[in-house]
Amino acid sequence: RFDLSIFNNAIITLFLYYITVFYIKKKVRWVISSDLVDQLTTAFFYFDVDRNCVYCNKIAKKEYGFTENDKDKIWEFIENITFRKAETFEEEVDIRRGFMVDGVKKYYEIGFRRARDNSGAFIGAFFSIKDVTEEEQRKEREEYLLKHDSLTGLFNRDNLYLMIEQRLREIPDIDYMVVTLDIKSFKLVNEIYGAETGDKILNIIADFLRSLDHKDMIYGRLG
Repeated sequence: RFDLSIFNNAIITLFLYYITVFYIKKKVRWVISSDLVDQLTTAFFYFDVDRNCVYCNKIAKKEYGFTENDKDKIWEFIENITFRKAETFEEEVDIRRGFMVDGVKKYYEIGFRRARDNSGAFIGAFFSIKDVTEEEQRKEREEYLLKHDSLTGLFNRDNLYLMIEQRLREIPDIDYMVVTLDIKSFKLVNEIYGAETGDKILNIIADFLRSLDHKDMIYGRLG
């Protein structure tokens, strides 16, 4: 599947390049269509040397409610979301960070670049922010499923063995108790009452194990 973030980053880089090359007497000559930048899923802000916002695209206005006239609000927002004062920014800043927004964990990809002309003089800067919550949630889900049984949420076989091996390696000089639980003729439960009922029974057992949870316990599903 084509990664649209690569396209977004390429457009932003191209946009900044043209701003840098064709910035004359503190006015930006737009040599690429602003319509193209407006199609990005990344919120984009461009500032002059006096930190005035001279441009922000449609997603910035729609998602964050800013306009070019909201200089102080935009900089306050940037400093809050990056946890740093603007004057401490390096030439380039790239951050991926999670925040609680209205009780929901949200993830953002944040970028900052200083723009300089051919002589190296500072002529402005741009800031970008993209909501990458769905991407991060997908990664977290994939990582979770690598370690957990998809039905019960217990550690899967591979991760269970790994955790036990790690515990024995870290604390080898004590006695351990190993308990296995096998439901006799469980196949008949599925055949007579259906797989849905069988899944409910497995989840009841998993909940029971969780209710016994102790910091020294390691448990999982082998099947």
